[in-house]
Amino acid sequence: MNTNVRPFDKVKDIINKTGLDISYYYDDLIFSDHSLFIIQFHDKDPEILKLFFNKDCEFDKKIKFKDILCKESEKLGFLMLDEGTFYITENPENREISIHYE
Repeated sequence: MNTNVRPFDKVKDIINKTGLDISYYYDDLIFSDHSLFIIQFHDKDPEILKLFFNKDCEFDKKIKFKDILCKESEKLGFLMLDEGTFYITENPENREISIHYE
C-alpha cells in the first residue's frame, strides 16, 4: 500500500462537477456513483490521475463525463489519463469483488 497522502478532496471536487458523487474509495481507487468510472491515483506522480470507465457505460455519457473530468482536473493542476475500461465480478461464495481492466 502506498502511504503517500493523496489529494482526495480535490478529486472529490472534480467528480462532483459531473453531478455524481463518490460511492466508494479504497487505497488508490475512487469509484463514482453507479460505478460509471474509477479514478486511480498514480503510484509515483501525485499530479496524474488514471481514469477507467465501466465497460457498460453508455458512449454519450462516457464522452460527457470524460470531457468534464479532464477539464476540471486540468484546472486543479492534474493530468487525467484515459486508461480504458473495467468491469466488476463478485464471488458468490464470499461476496468478494474483483476488478478486471480491459
